[in-house]
Amino acid sequence: MFIIQRIFELSYFKSWGKVFDYDGKASRYEFFIFLFTNILILGVMIYLDGKLNSLGDIVSWIFNFVDIRTYFPKIALIPSVALTVRRLHDANYSGAWVLSMIFGIIII
Repeated sequence: MFIIQRIFELSYFKSWGKVFDYDGKASRYEFFIFLFTNILILGVMIYLDGKLNSLGDIVSWIFNFVDIRTYFPKIALIPSVALTVRRLHDANYSGAWVLSMIFGIIII
């Protein structure tokens, strides 16, 4: 349990703490822990959505009203971009490459 707590303290919450920090560097470890934790959180939300919708009308209405499944990826996008820019700095690339990734997805 201590190892998991240290992982979140050193990597995941550190990335959320540097939401608007586009200077500096980020290690591969920090980048991938943040990425995989976000994927895990979204997977748990999707699983709970399937389970809660089968429980009844009130519970499914509350869960759909809040609809955290659609808000979480949008909220997590900001620290993901900042972390990607810091990771690119660590690999000696310009942070402007993130714009090409974003605009490439929009064009396609």
